Amino acid sequence: MKRSVQIDALRGFLLFLMMIDHLPGFVRAYSYQMFGFVSAAEGFVFISGYVAGIVYSRIFFTNDLQVLTTRTRKRARTIYFYHLIMYLGVLLVCVLIPSLGSTDFKFLSPLFFDKPAPSMVLGPVLLYQPVYLNIFPMYEI
Repeated sequence: MKRSVQIDALRGFLLFLMMIDHLPGFVRAYSYQMFGFVSAAEGFVFISGYVAGIVYSRIFFTNDLQVLTTRTRKRARTIYFYHLIMYLGVLLVCVLIPSLGSTDFKFLSPLFFDKPAPSMVLGPVLLYQPVYLNIFPMYEI
């Protein structure tokens, strides 16, 4: 089975809508609506799960369980690595530019400012997430 351009285009469209939904301004008022019966985030997660099911079931049926386990662990490590990069990037930017962590932007929760040391330790183990990084723990499960 080849990649479906339609599914990839729909995932890209839903990603674009999620980006618009998280930007401040008047455009969000028009884009932050349900797309049919599904929000952009719900649709993206559902379609991503569908695509992952297609890809990994093909791996399972053409190879053995060891190959499937190896590939899924490699994918989980890749996603976790990017989560760490983003987490450290957000912390670095908020430390260098403290106004980004203020109530105007809200990149970091009040927990970070009340107890920064535990927040820095709990972030890499996915028990504390800055505002826009709370989607990554879902992919790790």
